[in-house]
Amino acid sequence: MRVRVFFLTLLLVRLAAAEMALFVVKDGQEAPVPATYFLGSVAAKEFIDTTFRLRNNSTVTAWLSGLSLAGDRFSFVNLPKIPVPLAGGGYCDFGIRFYPLGAGSYSAFLSINGSTTVLLATALEPAAGGGVPPAPTADFPRPRIIPKAQSLRGGEQASVSIRLDAPAPVAAQGELTMEFRASAPGYADDPAVVFTSTGRRRIPFTVTAGEDFARFNGSSEAVFQAGTTAGAIVFAVSLGNFTDQCTVTIPAGYVVIDSSSAQRTGNNIRVSVTGFDTSRSVFLASFLFSDLYGRDLAPGKIQADVSTAFRNYFEQSRAGGVFKLEAVFPVYGDAAQVGAVEVEFTNSLGATSTRRLSIR
Repeated sequence: MRVRVFFLTLLLVRLAAAEMALFVVKDGQEAPVPATYFLGSVAAKEFIDTTFRLRNNSTVTAWLSGLSLAGDRFSFVNLPKIPVPLAGGGYCDFGIRFYPLGAGSYSAFLSINGSTTVLLATALEPAAGGGVPPAPTADFPRPRIIPKAQSLRGGEQASVSIRLDAPAPVAAQGELTMEFRASAPGYADDPAVVFTSTGRRRIPFTVTAGEDFARFNGSSEAVFQAGTTAGAIVFAVSLGNFTDQCTVTIPAGYVVIDSSSAQRTGNNIRVSVTGFDTSRSVFLASFLFSDLYGRDLAPGKIQADVSTAFRNYFEQSRAGGVFKLEAVFPVYGDAAQVGAVEVEFTNSLGATSTRRLSIR
C-alpha cells in the first residue's frame, strides 16, 4: 500500500554558524591560543616549528575558507588544502615555522577566516657565515614561469617552477607573485588562492650560481591551490632586466558536492549539503523523496528557485564558491515512512546530484 506524505518546503541557504577555536599542540596536549602568542626563541639561522589546531566546537559543519600568514621569516608547514570542511567536533592541524636570519624580535599576523592572531618570536644571536644572496645583475638570464597545468578545476592543487634560459652567473634571490582575477559573479576574490607553503600570494626563491632553475625553500617547485571560484591566476616574476608572466585558468564547472546528510526530527526532515560552485550560478535545487521501499513519494520532485538566495549569498560571502544549503521539510503524514532523499543542484553548466541519502 502506497503511503501518502505531503511536504511544505522551507529553504535556508547559508554557511552554518559555528564556534571555531585555535589551539597550540605540544606533546599531544592542546592549549588555547590567545590574541597574541609567543612562539619562543631560537638562534639565528635555526628554526622552530609550532603545531596549531583549529577545532570546530559546534555540532554543525563549518568551513576553513581563509588561512594566511603575514610576517618576515614566518612560513606555513603542512598547510591543509583550502577550503577545508570541519564536521562538528572536528579539527585540522597546520604548522608554522619561524626561521630568522639575524638577531632581533619578529612578529607575524595569522588570519583564519578573517580573524587575526598576532605571533611573536625572538632570534637570540646571528649564526656565523652564510648570508642572503644578492639581487640579480642586469645580464642575468631570462626567467620563465612554467606551471604544471594551464587549467585547473576548482579545489585542485598544482605546482609552478621557474627556469632560466641559461645557468645563473651568480647567486640571486627573487619573489614569485600570483594575482587572482575572478570571472564568476559575486565577491571578486577567493582567499583560498594561495601558495600552500606561505598561505600567501607571494613566495621567495633563490637561484644558485651555475643552476638554471629557482629553488623555493630548497624545492624546485612551489605548490599552489586553485580555490573554488572561476577565474584566472596570473603569476609574475622579475629577475635582472627581464620579467615573465603566465596564466592558469579555473573554468566554471558543475556544482561539486563535498558532503550531504538528511535527518528526521519529529515531523521535520532537515537536509544539509555542503559543496562549491565555481560558476556561482546555482539557480535551482530539487529534492526527490522516497519511502522505505525506495518508491518515489508524492508530490514527486520538489523544485525550488534558489537563484536570488545564492546570488545574495555569493555577493556577501568571502569563502569563494563554497556554500552550505539547509532545507527543512515539515511533513504532514507519517514522517517515519520517508526513507531517503536525492538532492540535485542546477547551475549554468548543468545539474549535479547527490547519492540517495538515507534519512536518519
